[in-house]
Amino acid sequence: MLNKFKNIPAPLQKQILIRFGCGILFLLLDIVGIITIKDLSAFFVGLIVMVFCLAQALWLFYLTDNKKYVVISGMCCDMVVTPIKRRIKSILMSTIVDGTEIIVRVIVRGRMKKFLPGTQLDVYVAEKTLMHERDGAQQLHGYLAIDLKGGRKNESDR
Repeated sequence: MLNKFKNIPAPLQKQILIRFGCGILFLLLDIVGIITIKDLSAFFVGLIVMVFCLAQALWLFYLTDNKKYVVISGMCCDMVVTPIKRRIKSILMSTIVDGTEIIVRVIVRGRMKKFLPGTQLDVYVAEKTLMHERDGAQQLHGYLAIDLKGGRKNESDR
């Protein structure tokens, strides 16, 4: 099992570990809650969240172990950021498919460190993830992980 995990790409390994770590954290919080609060309703809520996190980690491990993901490699053309806090909201990247250049819009789910346009990206996507055309670009409906190949801004460049 550990050898299988080592064969998985690093960004997907990180996502599996994050989900697994959240599940273990909720298990520990459940144990502390049972000892201090002695309330079973809080225990069951924590148990449900723990099972959900561990199920996500196992599902992601299953996908990656069985190679049921696709890597979309391309270059960042532009970013859409939120007006006030300047967080990355979506990324426009250009990639070549069958000799044709297409633009893919990736909606960012969480926080992401800022990087410069022109940076090479790898977006890991499940095979059955849907895409549709919107405003002249293919919009991606979810992703497993994003790997930046360099070009991040330094903290002083903000």
